[in-house]
Amino acid sequence: MTTTPDRTDYIQVLPAANVEAALWLTSSNLGYPDPLLHGAHYWQQTLVAEERTEQVDDVPANQRNSGVMAALFPDGHPYHRPVLGTADDLAATLPTDSVAFATNWHQPQEAILVVLGDVDKVAMHALVERYFAPLPAVLLPKRPVAPKEAPSGEQVLRSFDVGSTAAVRFAWRTPACFADGDAESHLLAAILDARLERHAEQRPGVVWSSVSNSAFENGGVFTLSLVGREGASSADVQAIAEAQIEELRTRPPTSEELEWAERRRETGRLQRFDGAAGLVTWATALRDYRFFLGNADRAAWDLARYRAVTVFRIQTFAAALLRPERRVVLLVEPTAGHEAQASAP
Repeated sequence: MTTTPDRTDYIQVLPAANVEAALWLTSSNLGYPDPLLHGAHYWQQTLVAEERTEQVDDVPANQRNSGVMAALFPDGHPYHRPVLGTADDLAATLPTDSVAFATNWHQPQEAILVVLGDVDKVAMHALVERYFAPLPAVLLPKRPVAPKEAPSGEQVLRSFDVGSTAAVRFAWRTPACFADGDAESHLLAAILDARLERHAEQRPGVVWSSVSNSAFENGGVFTLSLVGREGASSADVQAIAEAQIEELRTRPPTSEELEWAERRRETGRLQRFDGAAGLVTWATALRDYRFFLGNADRAAWDLARYRAVTVFRIQTFAAALLRPERRVVLLVEPTAGHEAQASAP
């Protein structure tokens, strides 16, 4: 099971002979959640609290990530708060809260079921009909509308980490998954990441860098992170990043850079589809198409939208996106006197 800012995925990899049992169990959980939730609430509450401690409280980089997301997305936006909530949220949750949430949202009409592998299509449709059709549809609450307003003006966050190296992270809000500009965001991240790698010898003040774009239902996040060499201040690292950002805003990528970014994305995706683990990747892709686009048969469209991106579109998008007044800057200063190295921002 994994939970993202948009949804929770339940993934089962099992022998084809056991698919019917898995469908029966899933339909039972959807149709009759009350006894299960009442009985397992406090055990699950403790488990999630421990998970939050391991993934957030004990990991400074993840704590800082929560701060960046809160700055990028205003109060009232679903991405403003951590996915795992706060420690106080978890401690205050009662079994009745879990049941109420399941009753409101954990319903068949909110679910996307993907079955891939060694199964017969006709027989599988019959099984799905058998176990899920009898489940009654319920009237769902009105889904809250995420505010679209982005914070205005550059926001600077400061943090400290043990060690002797400084780190900097820049973050901008980008379009939602599959929205106009989403393809440009991913290709732009790949191009900027490659430029930083190519010019490693020209930026001796940095030992590690990463550029990525993450897209969700209600917006995305474009992130550029750098860790400086020992002795470099966050101002030194920021200056290196600023130079690369400005170069990309003013000097468009070449057609070769764009073609490389497109090939890299296509090749990487094909590699993830290979082997037994590729079934999970395929299921995730089909789930995304159905969740975001309402139609699972959008693989060809998805490929075409990346190939349609031009150098001019990338340049225009970069000039509009990478403006100082639209970003959050996280500066991580080293705490002197410690031997441990600073973690990624």
